[in-house]
Amino acid sequence: MITENLKPILQDRITELLGKPFIITGSCEAEHNPSENYDVLGVMTRYDAPVNVRVSVKKDGDIPLYWNITDDSVALVSRYIGEIILTGTVCVSDPCYDRDTWCMTVLKNVKRGRWQAYASIDTIDSCGERCYVLELFHRNTRHSEDLNWVKNTALGVDSGTMSVIDSPFYRQKNGSSKEFESDEKAIELFMAKCFSLADKKAGIFAYGSQKAGVVCSSGFGDGVYPLYTVEKDGEIVAIKINFM
Repeated sequence: MITENLKPILQDRITELLGKPFIITGSCEAEHNPSENYDVLGVMTRYDAPVNVRVSVKKDGDIPLYWNITDDSVALVSRYIGEIILTGTVCVSDPCYDRDTWCMTVLKNVKRGRWQAYASIDTIDSCGERCYVLELFHRNTRHSEDLNWVKNTALGVDSGTMSVIDSPFYRQKNGSSKEFESDEKAIELFMAKCFSLADKKAGIFAYGSQKAGVVCSSGFGDGVYPLYTVEKDGEIVAIKINFM
């Protein structure tokens, strides 16, 4: 499909699209819209290791359109977001959901104390940088430990946003969810704060001086994503949401 004369031209065009050198290894029928496009297969280097990439190319003009990494396992770099305080009961939810929404989750046996939050914010396709994994660890549980993650539940997302917030600070006013939900200004301020953090991909949710949670954007946006937890001595000591 690709002539030898076209190959170096396409490699240069795709290199420009990716922002790093790309070597063509083959081509095939397009996965999407094959009447107008074809796919180019190749390799680029990412975190000092080769990864396989598929690039959709427009037939008319041989113009690269979009790309994605095709490896079954994709390396992600975890960034430290900050430290928060959790007091035993934690709301894990799209922050647009009130406490009566069926798909919001409340974790009740969370270990009290200081927790560290990490997020894997990376680019693995032409849609750009996104948050792919959110992880929280009690300060006595090391981020690098080999942990026994167990699937807890599935989390629904309708606003492209996810939150892990200490229960007293999740959609409550004066300790009342009913009072909060009847106060349009309180709802507006709460959601504005959450969306502002999600716009940055991930950030610490603070109520005054209290760092009470973390909010992030949700990977590919709206959908359903798995929640995993780790328990020690009957308490949750680690929380992970996978947006891949």
